[in-house]
Amino acid sequence: MQKWEYRTQFNVDTNQIQSLGMQGWELCGIVSTNSYDNLFYFKRPLVETSIAISNETLNAVGVQH
Repeated sequence: MQKWEYRTQFNVDTNQIQSLGMQGWELCGIVSTNSYDNLFYFKRPLVETSIAISNETLNAVGVQH
């Protein structure tokens, strides 16, 4: 199942939206909080990373395994 990372930001302009888009953020909603402010909701896929360390590397740094 896809996991998501979320972000909110007030009063975003077009340049900011494009910059966030280049970073993988997708605009998924806008809520008007009052007559002056809008709250923008963004999401992007959460990247889960794992690091595989070889036995050679563990031996090289002196880690008992």
